[in-house]
Amino acid sequence: MRRLRKIDPEEVEFYKKLNLHKKTHSNIKSPVINNTDGINHYVYKLTHNTTKETYIGVRSCKGDVYKDNYYGSMQTWKADKKDLTKHIIRTFNSREDAERYEAYVIYKNLD
Repeated sequence: MRRLRKIDPEEVEFYKKLNLHKKTHSNIKSPVINNTDGINHYVYKLTHNTTKETYIGVRSCKGDVYKDNYYGSMQTWKADKKDLTKHIIRTFNSREDAERYEAYVIYKNLD
C-alpha cells in the first residue's frame, strides 16, 4: 500500500539539477508497512524545545520508525536529547530515495 502525494515542481527541478531525477517519487511508502527485508528508511526532523533549533537527518532502522529511539549522532549539534522533539517527515523503501529527499528538505529549509 502506497500513499500518493502531489509532486512538487520545485522538488523535481532540484533533483534534476543534481542529476537525481530517475527515481524521485517511485519509492515513497506508507509508514505502517515494513520492507520485506525489515529495514525502513526515513527522513526526520529534530526540534530543540527551548531554542527551536532544528536538525534534519536520514535514518535506516529495523522495525517501526515511530518506535526508533535514534536522535542523531550529535557529532556537530550538542543538544541534550531529552530536550528534543522528533518528527518523522516521510518514509521510503530505499536509503537512496531517503537521502535524496533529505537533501531536498535541507535545501528547502536553508535561510
